[in-house]
Amino acid sequence: MKSKKMIGKINGERISCIIMVGGFSECILLQQAVKTEFSDIPVVVPIEASTAVLKGAVLYGHHPFVISERVVKYTYGVSSSAKFIPDEHPIEKRIVTDIGMQCIDIFHKHVTRGDLVRTRESQYRDWYFPQYRNQKKVQWDICVSKLSNPRFTTDKDCHVIGKIILYLSDSHDMCNNPLEVTFTFGGTEITVTAEEAKTGRNVKTVVSFLE
Repeated sequence: MKSKKMIGKINGERISCIIMVGGFSECILLQQAVKTEFSDIPVVVPIEASTAVLKGAVLYGHHPFVISERVVKYTYGVSSSAKFIPDEHPIEKRIVTDIGMQCIDIFHKHVTRGDLVRTRESQYRDWYFPQYRNQKKVQWDICVSKLSNPRFTTDKDCHVIGKIILYLSDSHDMCNNPLEVTFTFGGTEITVTAEEAKTGRNVKTVVSFLE
């Protein structure tokens, strides 16, 4: 049963109750099957269970801050680069930059599937640096994967869901110009912010919170 697999993915948390909602939850056969499968967990079927999801959506529309935490279903990150290691990286992903040989299309994780994230709080930040001394802008592809530890953003299990471009200030050596990327999870959207640390110049974009 799929529900059994979902519960098995909740690490370190004890499930104290199962609440069945939605149209199928009023099916007596389904209720009996769930109670049999999870005989050690109380199963609750509320009155008018078939309309509970609809009512919840309406209430959330009026009070979106009622959800403070969520468990993410996918791994989120950005396309980045790393020092090229001949024994680990494909030769076709090697490029030569002002900071040496780099491997492109690295999936740099910010959040791993199964993580519990707090909504509407800036978090899950990391630092990046331009690759060229005279670089004028930096672009990150915002990526998602069903894998917990994706390797490259070009792998078949990875998908690009957006991008963010930060135009840089003038500097004689951009390679020493730290850039911060932050993920902020909302109810149905993710805000990704890129900021140039020394100037505070920043740009934001919004992508869908995939279900």
